[in-house]
Amino acid sequence: MPIDYKKYVPEWQEIRKRILERDGHRCKECGIPDFVAVAHLDHDIRNNEEGNLATLCRPCHLSHDRYQHRTNQKETWRKKRDAIERTQTQDVPLA
Repeated sequence: MPIDYKKYVPEWQEIRKRILERDGHRCKECGIPDFVAVAHLDHDIRNNEEGNLATLCRPCHLSHDRYQHRTNQKETWRKKRDAIERTQTQDVPLA
């Protein structure tokens, strides 16, 4: 999924560069230097404290975010189910 950088603070690219350099452009979990990104460990893109940011590779980032993604997925399913139920219980005028 593409990242919407408009949601980030204006200085995000500078912060990102600083964290990548701090971590040696390597994943903090497994140490590989490929496909790394800076992750918000608490999942809050407004919290840019250095202790909340870490360089993670794609697999480790997905693993870190697994619970958050599952929670979001369940909430999306609930909203869809509720919307379907609302449409099914509404009185539909007969023609």
